[in-house]
Amino acid sequence: MQKKIISIFIFIILVLESLSGCGFRLKGFYNLKDKEYNNITISLVSGPKNHDARILNRLKQGIKSYNFKYTDNITLSNYYIEIIDAKYNKEIQTKSATGLVKQYLLTFYVSYSIHKHGIGNEFTVVKPIDIVNLEKDYTYEPQNVLGSDSEEDIIAGNLRKEASTRILDVLTQIIDEKNSTSK
Repeated sequence: MQKKIISIFIFIILVLESLSGCGFRLKGFYNLKDKEYNNITISLVSGPKNHDARILNRLKQGIKSYNFKYTDNITLSNYYIEIIDAKYNKEIQTKSATGLVKQYLLTFYVSYSIHKHGIGNEFTVVKPIDIVNLEKDYTYEPQNVLGSDSEEDIIAGNLRKEASTRILDVLTQIIDEKNSTSK
């Protein structure tokens, strides 16, 4: 009986892990393949304060998964996302009695705005400056330095991915609102 309960519990955990790992999102997901605006091009512009440019790569990957088209040429884009600032930070949360770090708080901060291409080369702001601020606790194991460092890289990558997903969800909602009001 106990083995059956444990196997059911493990099965549930595996199902939940597979859903979270495949990009499953219940809220805010739009199927853009059937929409008339699936050929939108987007240009990403980073501001001078941008300290973590890896968010741009995550956004480019996300753009492809949303079936948008990406362009480096801002004059060809219908929308562009301006990354004003992006910072990854690692703060010490707790230390052991011997002074070794036991836990960190990893944070990723992005401020951005979204602009729509208008007449000529004019752009209008459709989403004023907004902020995505994500945090994750991370337990550091000094006896497993290589594993801990790669685990931190994975967590940092997941924070960037989540931030880009939130930004693209906002863009999708803006596009959906613009198209529903124009019909």
